[in-house]
Amino acid sequence: MTTSERPGTAAAGREPAGAPRYVVGVDGSEPSIEALRWALAHAAMTGAEVVAVAMWHFPPVGLERPSLSRKLHAEAETMVERAVAEAVADSHGLVSVSTEVYQYPAAERLIDMSEHADLVVVGRRSRHALGPLGSVSERVATHAHCPVVVIPAGASG
Repeated sequence: MTTSERPGTAAAGREPAGAPRYVVGVDGSEPSIEALRWALAHAAMTGAEVVAVAMWHFPPVGLERPSLSRKLHAEAETMVERAVAEAVADSHGLVSVSTEVYQYPAAERLIDMSEHADLVVVGRRSRHALGPLGSVSERVATHAHCPVVVIPAGASG
């Protein structure tokens, strides 16, 4: 697993002739796990490597302290590892998957990572009737540097 707690840490670049790279935003929700399943199925057909990415941030009440930082980071690591284990079991383990955890706003980190990706995959979990996408999926879809696939809630395979 590759992890970083510093917002400015960039994802390592990849060789141009290397395998395609799919970045998947994972927050533990069913739509994000469906997005991971979709990415794994597609990667099995294309030979892509999959990077499951989780982000965390401090609660808005200003409780920033090292012990809370470690706790939130560990919780995000556990969540993304569980999501990957569940999705990989469904894909029969045919694809290489790595995980990364960042202290960073989700949409901005995925957009940054899209500069070194061939595809970004996110789940849609809009909780309001004002638009078809959630705030993260909409922001990533409109600002990413590579193609983006948005998997709607309730999608399978």
